[in-house]
Amino acid sequence: MQRYLTSSIVALMLLLPGISMAHEHGERDPGNVTFYTDRGYVYDQDIQSTLRKSHAWKQFLQKNGNWWVAFDEVNTLPRRAYGQPIPVRAGGSLDARAKHFLGNNLVLFALPVDELQVAHARDYEGFSLVNYKQYHKGHEVLWAKASVRFNARGEVMMFGLDLHPDVDVLLQPSVSVNDLPVLASAGLPFTISALEQAGPMAILPVPAYEAGNDFRLVYQVFVHTEDAYGHPGKYYTLVDAHSGKVWYRANRVHNCAPRPSANLAIHGDVVENPTRPAVNYVMKDLMVTIGIDTFYSDATGSLNLPNLTGPAEATFHLRGRYAEVVNFVSSKTPTYTDTLYPGNNVIDLTGKFMDYELAGYVHTRTIHDFMRSKTPSGFTQMSHPFKVNVDIILGNCNAFYNGVSINFYAAGGGCPATSLFQDVVFHEYGHGINYEFYDFNGGSFSNGALGEGYSDVWALIQTLDPVLAKGFQGAANSYIRRYDQ
Repeated sequence: MQRYLTSSIVALMLLLPGISMAHEHGERDPGNVTFYTDRGYVYDQDIQSTLRKSHAWKQFLQKNGNWWVAFDEVNTLPRRAYGQPIPVRAGGSLDARAKHFLGNNLVLFALPVDELQVAHARDYEGFSLVNYKQYHKGHEVLWAKASVRFNARGEVMMFGLDLHPDVDVLLQPSVSVNDLPVLASAGLPFTISALEQAGPMAILPVPAYEAGNDFRLVYQVFVHTEDAYGHPGKYYTLVDAHSGKVWYRANRVHNCAPRPSANLAIHGDVVENPTRPAVNYVMKDLMVTIGIDTFYSDATGSLNLPNLTGPAEATFHLRGRYAEVVNFVSSKTPTYTDTLYPGNNVIDLTGKFMDYELAGYVHTRTIHDFMRSKTPSGFTQMSHPFKVNVDIILGNCNAFYNGVSINFYAAGGGCPATSLFQDVVFHEYGHGINYEFYDFNGGSFSNGALGEGYSDVWALIQTLDPVLAKGFQGAANSYIRRYDQ
């Protein structure tokens, strides 16, 4: 059983048509372009279940016995299937027998059998395999394939369909070949040395998922490049023959060593409570801009900048995908500018921002991540650059949530700046969680006392300290509330 299962898995992998992507040893090539989203081929079990209950597949099972299948969720065809061997009542070549099977046993799927051309057909020891490409009105449908595998008795034991029965595209181009040098090289940060044809015009299926596929007529070209260090590049590029858009571009040159780059490690000392020493934090999700380009550090406070060949001025913003600090006095998001160099760069933001600015950013990011770990994946109402107003001089000894932002007063009246208390930041953000999470679940939140209690809990279960905001009025023994008495 184990041997049969292993053989089936290996055979199934051989049927995968796939797309060969460029690998740069962990480094993203800035010249690459793809039309794929992060959905890829991660199957949705609900959609798969629905497709397995379709009339066409139930009819197939009724006639052919027990089969396993994974459907293409865009074109709804059986993408990979194997099971009880099926006799083929036709003779002749592998091509003839395979097309007989596709046209008769899968007739309810309306496959474009007349558009299939043999790409590979061969007898192996113990089995035979036929691979097809799809051509619509003489134009190859890129990455559209079909495979049929026979056992030693000539029975079908496996098949794969990456086909498109519904191709609909205007085959007369609007873009002139004279425009291809500019269009195909758009966005490439290298010297362009040559352009050559990579093949005739083809049809590209761009997945629109629930809406099916968007078929585009494309030019196939190779763009030859050279970087600042003389490294060559050869980018296979698909240019829309009507809009001029580059849908896909991948480097066919694979370098042994990565291109020069800059690596950043961003950190800083952050006050968690004014009565205690500051703690060093990595600056996760921090916005960094170089010229017109925007980058964000990762969860470890690190950032890689490929192809940085010389000194570059970088600006660090107290803004990320889920928090944006605004200084009330200046009405601006604080920034700091430094020079980066190829190689390793360590950026210490201690003293580069005011301590209450840096604390406001870090503590808001902290409570956001904690909140996401405790709420459903579909709850995204707070997954945006949440406004954090600091250094408010209209009063003192207070902080508040107003429905769109959390707000913290400047030092005064004997109180430190209130954004320096991490549990106060957690508490105010917790008010936002209360309102948004109730709304997410179809309710509304209006209980003031319960809201204060809930918000305290969001703070206390992170600090594990029953005393909220120690030292809030300046004295070490002052606080807002405590839950240990």
